Amino acid sequence: MIVGRTSLPVPMVFAYCSEASNPVGAEWLIMEHMSGVEMGNAWDDLQLPQKRRLALDLIDLYDQLFRLKADGCGGIYQSSLVDDYDLLAKPTSDLSRIKHPRSPRWAPLSAESLRMLRSHCNHPINNGYELGPLHDISLLEYGVAVPSPSQTLPTFTSDEYVKLIAFNGNPSTRSDYDLPTREKCVQLFQSIHNLYPNSTVFRPSADTSNFPFSHGDLHDGNILLDPQSGAITGIIDWEAAAFRPLWAVVCGVGWFEEDNHRFIIGSSDPENFSEDTDPEDMELRAFFRTELHKKNPNLFSCFLGGVELRAVLHAAVDAPRPEGETDIFLNRYYRLGYWKEDRRGAFPWDMMAWQHRRMDLDEIEMVRGRLTLWVHPLTSHLEAD
Repeated sequence: MIVGRTSLPVPMVFAYCSEASNPVGAEWLIMEHMSGVEMGNAWDDLQLPQKRRLALDLIDLYDQLFRLKADGCGGIYQSSLVDDYDLLAKPTSDLSRIKHPRSPRWAPLSAESLRMLRSHCNHPINNGYELGPLHDISLLEYGVAVPSPSQTLPTFTSDEYVKLIAFNGNPSTRSDYDLPTREKCVQLFQSIHNLYPNSTVFRPSADTSNFPFSHGDLHDGNILLDPQSGAITGIIDWEAAAFRPLWAVVCGVGWFEEDNHRFIIGSSDPENFSEDTDPEDMELRAFFRTELHKKNPNLFSCFLGGVELRAVLHAAVDAPRPEGETDIFLNRYYRLGYWKEDRRGAFPWDMMAWQHRRMDLDEIEMVRGRLTLWVHPLTSHLEAD
């Protein structure tokens, strides 16, 4: 278990309060302003030398985070905050006995919050940090239900991690209508994962050493850069930061993200680098891949080889029908032959039986919807009487 420091440009936090009962009425944070322009806004104006500099900085970002590791998936919590519960339980005026005195900039948590935090953060890493609940963006932004911290406790295998976010918590918050689809995503992930018994980064037994720290929401709006040099000047919005499986997070950022070019994502066909019409585009992609491999071969392996696992993960965390596209993805994955039976054996389940099961669930859901529409007007009428 390794926790250390990086030289990445991140904003300094001056003060915060995570109690919604404060005078502001919500959690608040005051932090340092980071200079620079969002990567997505600056990209079109960058020349090749600037883009190469940005590519090297992105590779360095991945590499530095890769070197911060834990033996499980979870958010990172400072032990001094967690251990404040002991101060409330056993008041003392001898501050010299406090192992990790809290900096004055941290607003104190309530006794209830500290008790909850203590119960959820009980897996030490080292250097004064502990693993706590996961805060994946898919969990925080899920439109139906946001699972509680007790439903997103640390996991210790890639399989458990995928289950946690596919089921939207443990116990699951998915409906009876939606849960069977998530179970198929997990089954497909497990089947693909088991195809790599000898891989140093993908095999299931590699999990114990492959949970590096990750940003959790790394896109071209959260990376700031100097438009003159292309150098990264800031990385912001770390609220979803956590230790996660390496294969799940090394996919590139913005223009350097290739998953949607090389694999089906949701209902979309691979774009096959159709936008790379300039010879400089091919040169830059080759440069990024070559430098990534030179810097860290494991990162390179996950960047190229993890695309199928990430596509299944993307499907697993999608919204339910009709907004979500998970069923479309599973059917297209099967129909387009991404599971190559001549090399991998039989498909993990009987797709015909599964499609009939989906039709049965759709019919049940339609009947339930009609009953809801029928009951609501009746209820309103009775209340009026």
